[in-house]
Formats: sequence, structure tokens, C-alpha cells
Amino acid sequence: MLGIAASSMILEITSNNLALTASSEIYVLVVVQFVQKLFYVTRKDENSMKEKMKKEAIDRMNILKLHPNVIKEFSNSGKVNLSLNAALYYLNDEQLARVQEFEQKYNALVYHVIQNHTQFGELLSFLYVSQYTEEWEYDRSDLKECYPLVYVANLTDEICSEFGHIEIRPCVGGVIRTY
Repeated sequence: MLGIAASSMILEITSNNLALTASSEIYVLVVVQFVQKLFYVTRKDENSMKEKMKKEAIDRMNILKLHPNVIKEFSNSGKVNLSLNAALYYLNDEQLARVQEFEQKYNALVYHVIQNHTQFGELLSFLYVSQYTEEWEYDRSDLKECYPLVYVANLTDEICSEFGHIEIRPCVGGVIRTY
């Protein structure tokens, strides 16, 4: 909620209502323009950052030598593919929901998912770009060494989901998790 009070003016904005009392239309106009600019700048900055993150994700996909169609689909429509034993698949609805939940919670962009069946459970490893641009150089270096920082979602035992480094290997256009 945003509350602004100036002499005889009170402005309250919530997601569901707009209540306004003012002695002068000028105050109202100035406040409304300020709020509009604030939201416009925020959205513009968010879109700019998302575009930078998408470009970084495509660069990382090229480092991994993912199949050209996988890179093209991600570039054109944001479609994320999944590697399972190096074979490429589209995400099912449950997997897509997990990716979207992760992206929203951590303000990140997932560009590829690796699925594994292990003694620890069913794992989805999210290769992602974080919002922290100062870390990108290190992330690319780790990726070139086939040792990226990922988020591993354990579908069998959620408490075991965590961030960490895994070892991977590009293989026939997909990716295999080796450790």
C-alpha cells in the first residue's frame, strides 16, 4: 500500500481500490503522473534485465552445444527443454510449473533442465541465469568446466532440494549429469 498525505490531500492505492480525496486537481495530477512513471520505470527496468538474462542464457546454451532447435525455441518463444539421458524432451505441465515457481521465487531464468532418477529420488536440475550480473562471468567459467551452479529440485523428497554444483557433460545436443 502506498499512502501519501499532503495538507488536505490523502491518496491511498491498493491492488483492488483507489480512494482519493483532494482539495486541488493539480495535486492529484502530479501524484498520478508520479505513480505512473514509477511503475513504468520499474517495468522497463525489469524488461531490460529479462532481455539481458535471456541473451546470457542463449550464450550459455551455445557453450553447452545444445541442439540448435533447442536454442532457437528458447530464443523465439522462451520454451525450455529437458535432457533425460541426453535425449531432449519438452517439459510436462508439472515440470513447467516447478520451473515457473523457481523463476518467480528467485527472480531467475531457467534455460535448460536435466532429469535424473537416483537413489535420492527423482531430480530436476535447473540450469539458470540469476539476476546478479556480477556473477555471470564466474557462472560461464563454471559451465565451461562442466561444473555449473544449479538448483536441484528433488521431486521425491522436497526437503532435499537445494542449490549446488553438479558435474555435467554435453552429449548429442542434450546434457547428461555425471555427478
